[in-house]
Amino acid sequence: MKQCLTIFRVLFIMLTAAIFSTPAARGTTMAAAERQQIDRIFGHLSNDSLIERGYRFLVSTPRYGDSAMWCNAIVINRLEGRASTADEIGALTKAYINTAYVYSMQYVDFSEAYRYLHKARKIAEEAKLDDILAHIYVNLGSTLRNWMEYASYNQRPGLIRRKPSASVRSRAT
Repeated sequence: MKQCLTIFRVLFIMLTAAIFSTPAARGTTMAAAERQQIDRIFGHLSNDSLIERGYRFLVSTPRYGDSAMWCNAIVINRLEGRASTADEIGALTKAYINTAYVYSMQYVDFSEAYRYLHKARKIAEEAKLDDILAHIYVNLGSTLRNWMEYASYNQRPGLIRRKPSASVRSRAT
């Protein structure tokens, strides 16, 4: 039975990826047609339920980063620019934090993780959500530390490195 559920999950992910790519992964918001398709599939789930499911995808073995990203993208696209209550603002900031985690730990894209954490920070500061701000600052520190460790690791001798851009070379000379 467990194998059937895993196979179903994989097939579902493949099918949905073929129909429309993950909006958060491509860095854009959903188009109206995509939003209608998503609402037909996930419209019955609450924002808190989607955030919880996304979290479970991240802590499962194996990890399903793309599925977690889907759950976060749905919440973000539902609430971005429209969140008005404390619960909605909290759900939006949690979705941003979880999206940043996926970018940082699954996709190793620290600049995107940092960008999403700053969006969450801005919203939480405006709404005076101090409890969520604490989580955001911890994640910002962790993301920056991981980014610097990753960068220093890739600069060790013997590793393949990208050629610095012209602006970096001109500052170095």
